[in-house]
Amino acid sequence: MLLLSLLIAFAVRAASVSFHTETNASIFTNPSLELRQDSIDLEDQSWVENWAAIGDSYAAGIGSGSRTHFSCSRYNLSYPALMNIDDRLGDNPNRKFTYWACSGHTIDLITNHRFLNDPRNSGQVNSLGEGSQDVITISAGGNDAEFGTILDHCIFGWTNPPTRYCDSTLRKSQLNIRTRIPAALDDLLTKAKTKLTSRGRIYITGYAQFFNSETTQCNGVSWNYWYDSRSYWQYLTQQRRRTFNNLVIMLNHEIELAVQRANAGSGTHQVVFVKIDGTYLKYGGLFCEPDAAEPAPDREASLMFNRKTKDRAIAVVASSTEKDELVAPGTFEGQIASWISETLTEHPNWRDSVEDGNFAAVTPADTQAFEGYDIGPAGISTQGLSWYFPDSVKRVFHPQPQGHAVIANRVFEEMRSQRAIMLGIDTSAENHVVTSCELDFSHPSKYPTCQGNSGPTIPARLKDPGSGRIMDINSLIFELRQGSCTNACSLPPDLAGGVLSRWQNADKTACELAIALPNGAEAWTYRSTPSTGVEWQDCWDSFSNITEQCVKNGANNGWVNGPDDYQYYQAGIRPINDPSGAHSTTDPLDPDFTLLPA
Repeated sequence: MLLLSLLIAFAVRAASVSFHTETNASIFTNPSLELRQDSIDLEDQSWVENWAAIGDSYAAGIGSGSRTHFSCSRYNLSYPALMNIDDRLGDNPNRKFTYWACSGHTIDLITNHRFLNDPRNSGQVNSLGEGSQDVITISAGGNDAEFGTILDHCIFGWTNPPTRYCDSTLRKSQLNIRTRIPAALDDLLTKAKTKLTSRGRIYITGYAQFFNSETTQCNGVSWNYWYDSRSYWQYLTQQRRRTFNNLVIMLNHEIELAVQRANAGSGTHQVVFVKIDGTYLKYGGLFCEPDAAEPAPDREASLMFNRKTKDRAIAVVASSTEKDELVAPGTFEGQIASWISETLTEHPNWRDSVEDGNFAAVTPADTQAFEGYDIGPAGISTQGLSWYFPDSVKRVFHPQPQGHAVIANRVFEEMRSQRAIMLGIDTSAENHVVTSCELDFSHPSKYPTCQGNSGPTIPARLKDPGSGRIMDINSLIFELRQGSCTNACSLPPDLAGGVLSRWQNADKTACELAIALPNGAEAWTYRSTPSTGVEWQDCWDSFSNITEQCVKNGANNGWVNGPDDYQYYQAGIRPINDPSGAHSTTDPLDPDFTLLPA
């Protein structure tokens, strides 16, 4: 238990919060999750006998701890690995953990295709037995959304010169999220459901936003990899950071919708969406936070790796590999290595400007260093494997061990909720015990009040007159949520400015955003509360549930009263420049310039 105790201590210190802990500590123990009076411990998941973790590099845990599998870059402080040694799974001697997550895998690779060149394998999902798994965790979609290519073309510039590709890569990511990813997720979840036992559950995690996009100190910061390519450097402007974050929000939205489709008509919720974004936001675990003079690779509160992030004490205890290592082709880090190799082929003199990494050629003798690794039946080939590569580069924009602990705990929280449902236990009246600040949030948004069903008719698909981007009303409100739930009260950066309106009061405790729609209508969000700490998550969830439970089902709008004074959220559709709107007198929308029917 030393490893987990150290991880608890570090995460608590970094987040400046207090946690209740038992003698047999879990990764985190939530003070609100005490044993019920009837002695049924909803935390006890020892009933699980077979469970599996599948997915991409987030599930593989790239760079977090020690590498335990070469070809797929699985690490021993990933969230699945942490879950598997957590006390909440008990000490069931019959429990079997199947760990297939693989760095670089797209949704289709996770679902259908053979990997590790093993003829016995037909894909991560298909390698699981029918009706065999009590729990399956999944992380999928980031590679399909081109996140790795975005890091290259828009942030680090491993391939030189990337500048001309950034905007087109961002557009491709948006297109993939809207057109390719939904069907791929449907296929993945449909096939994964067949692997469940009668009471089994799938827990698919979302992704965390990368940046605080409300700060300004990063506007002049570049993280370009090559000093000699200074004329091509790109900078972390607020608009660029918001664009990156919006892609994460869009992807999370599509994952959540896929979960709803997977559960539709089944009568049970076999698939559960695990939100992690709000938790990362709450802890200030993103890049460009107010206290960060970027680059700040070792900022204590950060939950993600950046270039040159050093391993914490917890990872050192876990025998981490903070040294140059071989990387496998086809993985996230293998892709980075190939980009760097391509650039040095074109600019060999740039080698001396690289501060980290031993870029030496690989020989067959080098593969002997991997004796004892689980490298898969294909072994190691030196073809395409031309670099030693440091952790400080290859794990960028992936969770640190404490970030994986947050994800693991969020999965356990959802497992607890599902356990209560299985046992028919109503947990709504449980006491809410707070020590200082807890990992679980209050959720005033769970049951919004929906109002009206006679508003203007809105086309199912809408088009931005500026960019031509296609969207629906639900995704629009999710975009407004992104700006509403910050004290900046910022408008979506990727929509034509003329269709948008913003109102904020003087002390920034209230924010209203609106978008002009066809047929004399507007979509709008309103929040009245300082958007910090727990309130940020309340705001986030309130608008999400208003959209899903009210607007999506034909209501004009929905509203939620939060647990604190002056905490109120409302969103929906109404006549354009309705007198009830705060913006209608200060910044009215133009009825002749709206989003268009698609």
